[in-house]
Amino acid sequence: MEREEQNAAANEFLSKLSEIAEALAKLEGLPELVSSMEAEISKLSSQELHIHIGQITMNQPVLKELNYHLKSLDIKDLNGTLHIGSTFSEKKEKGKTEQSSQSREPEITVIVNGKTLPYKETNE
Repeated sequence: MEREEQNAAANEFLSKLSEIAEALAKLEGLPELVSSMEAEISKLSSQELHIHIGQITMNQPVLKELNYHLKSLDIKDLNGTLHIGSTFSEKKEKGKTEQSSQSREPEITVIVNGKTLPYKETNE
């Protein structure tokens, strides 16, 4: 029985020793990996950055404040209606709900250095 316990302990020790050897082998390659990553970062940071936004669609813009400052207004003759400023109204199509308009993905494409990058809208 004691012999079996010694064999089990020896096998466990050899297994742990093998794991340590594998970890050391991985660590030996790290300096080269770090050097190659530093070189790639240096190469990328020296390149000129180009950002191209083709189209932006704003589904529900929010205007926090709109101020008009009129010093004077002289009208001699007015035939019709005079609207000063902007009147904003929300147009809803029949059959479409507000939820469906919010669930749509924004139609924004971000291209950096000729490559399309993923874009996700965040509401802060």
